[in-house]
Amino acid sequence: MDAMLGILRAAHLSAALSLFGVLLFRASIAPPVFAASGAAAAPVDARLHRLAVMSALVALATACLWLPLQTRAMAGADDFARSLVQVLSVSRFGTVLLLRAGLIVAILLALGSIRRRPAPWHAAAAALAGLGLALHAAIGHGAAIGAGTGWLAGLANGLHLLAAGAWLGGLVPLLWSLALPLPAAAEAARRFSPVGIASVATIAVTALVQSWFLVGSIPALVGTLYGALCLVKLLLFAFMLALAALNRWRLAPAVSGDQASPAARSRLRLSIGAEIGVGLSILGAAGLLATSAPGAHQQPWWPFPLQPSRAALQIPELYLEAFVACYGIAVGLIVMLLAGPYRRLRWVAMPLGAAFVLFFSPGLRLFAVEALPTTFWTSPTGFTASSVMRGRALFAEHCVICHGHLGRGNGPAAAGLRARPADLTAEHFFDHADGDLYWWISNGMNEAMPAFEGVIEVADRWQLIDFLHANAASTRLWDATFLRPVPAPDIPVSCPGGGPAMLSDMVGQPVHLVFADPATPVRLTNLAALAGRLSEAGAVTVVVGHAGLAVPPSLCVADSPEAAPAYAEIAGIALESMPGGEFLIDRARWLRQVWLPADDPSSTGTAVLLERIAALRRMPVASGAIGPHIH
Repeated sequence: MDAMLGILRAAHLSAALSLFGVLLFRASIAPPVFAASGAAAAPVDARLHRLAVMSALVALATACLWLPLQTRAMAGADDFARSLVQVLSVSRFGTVLLLRAGLIVAILLALGSIRRRPAPWHAAAAALAGLGLALHAAIGHGAAIGAGTGWLAGLANGLHLLAAGAWLGGLVPLLWSLALPLPAAAEAARRFSPVGIASVATIAVTALVQSWFLVGSIPALVGTLYGALCLVKLLLFAFMLALAALNRWRLAPAVSGDQASPAARSRLRLSIGAEIGVGLSILGAAGLLATSAPGAHQQPWWPFPLQPSRAALQIPELYLEAFVACYGIAVGLIVMLLAGPYRRLRWVAMPLGAAFVLFFSPGLRLFAVEALPTTFWTSPTGFTASSVMRGRALFAEHCVICHGHLGRGNGPAAAGLRARPADLTAEHFFDHADGDLYWWISNGMNEAMPAFEGVIEVADRWQLIDFLHANAASTRLWDATFLRPVPAPDIPVSCPGGGPAMLSDMVGQPVHLVFADPATPVRLTNLAALAGRLSEAGAVTVVVGHAGLAVPPSLCVADSPEAAPAYAEIAGIALESMPGGEFLIDRARWLRQVWLPADDPSSTGTAVLLERIAALRRMPVASGAIGPHIH
């Protein structure tokens, strides 16, 4: 099904690009060329007209075939007729496809009138084709990005398609125009050149914008199917660009020069034919991309043993070594670059510069760290309170015997092991990405740790990692402040008048999380009175309630049985001590502070609370607790 959808999308897009390119060529480039050719232009004009009609018919036919296949993919086989009506009337895909089909019909009607009134109708048909082509961006991956910056992805995709249509769709008309007498053929090539240059520049810029949204990162580019298809498309584009440069700077001038000959024209036509073939391959890759999940939504498989890292720049002892390596390589490259134009110096400077580069290049190892195939995988759990508690149960079942109840590597079986289990609360633990932990849990670590791939389910491994982070965070508290910020475990939240459904939806404002104490309802009354002042300070209070506890209606409430044990775990607090505990979460959902009023009743005073919230709003967004590691 996906393969058929990809073929149909590629065929439909090819026809739409051809339609726009032919009509644009006929409306903007061909008039003076055909006028200078006289009667010789009539056969070419007729062929262009037939190509435009054929392109419109193919685009309409493939749209009609695409609709039922896409409906089957979206709604399944049950009640197909009803699903088809719903797709056409409700979905954006159906609405856009129906609108584009209407535009194609209008273009066919316009093409039928061109023979009688050619001048205005070519421009009108080209405008309709361009509008229909730009609308194609509304049913691509970029259109699904949503609000915010989604409009930029849609705009980039629309401009990308229009530029591709002007360039790729205009190649066949250009090829046929080269059959005209040599002066007219040279004029066609000359007039098409600025269109090609502008189109190539637009394609390059918009491709970068789309890659930013849909590929997302270098790991996704080299480690996902979508990224691999993008690389194939990029290589084909580079080859096509090389052919276009050859045409522009070598072959086209040979056609228009004093020594112009039929042989020069044949070489130019052969090169343009090759360019068309590569363009069709690019459209095939585009069709596969449209039916593949974007790389930004996949877990990338890293194929290299090393990954780039700036960690060396964070270690003062390595500053000098890194600087010397970069400086030495820069000197070598500059010597080689400057010596290139001077033939007498070239044979001395080139080896000298190369020697500098080779001598200092080992220092670049400082800017790389070891990597595993899953290094760039990220946890899909969302770091919720329930995932932390599920991970705790898994840790007790599979890991305590070696790592101990607190994860310090001192479990009952640790003494009999050749290699001591790792201390999972050490500072070193935070320097490993989630993907590294997932790999070690799944595949083991030499003789130090067995593989759990066949023992613990995939989803459970990620939940185990959530618990490991929560457990390690409890050892990083100093004076009620998290020295290593960790995400606040996500919990369901309900606020007056609707609003966020989860704690993670409150990103952008500090959160004051209070675990209600049924024995001291006065605190809730005070918080309700402070709700307005906290709101003015840009913060919101969320109360984690207990059954039967009356929470003032002006406060947000989180009713989650896993919330108290998960936050007790992450703060290193006994569960029975949690009632009355309060946490401050910054704008990016990082836990910053925790305190127990029973230990320090003054810590939750109004002035102190407002001062801390103001400090959180001034504080830069916390950097991640997990980062690259230098061995």
